[in-house]
Amino acid sequence: MAEKKDQDTKKKEETKKDKPDKDVTRIVGLFCHWCTSTAADLAGTTRKAYPASVRPIRVMCSGTVDPVYILDALVKGADAVWVGG
Repeated sequence: MAEKKDQDTKKKEETKKDKPDKDVTRIVGLFCHWCTSTAADLAGTTRKAYPASVRPIRVMCSGTVDPVYILDALVKGADAVWVGG
């Protein structure tokens, strides 16, 4: 009986890992290679932290970002999309 409870507990923990945390804001950042991305790199080298909820994606130019990418990120669960250039 104790083994079954341990298995149930493990299953619940695995399920929690698979589900995204509702309290965390997920932001997708589409950063220009020449501007915003360079600034983010500089922040990292000077040991300044930015929230782990920001997922940076480097693009060659923010002007090349297709609106479909923004909508796709929002549909897939992002709370916000940041296009920085």
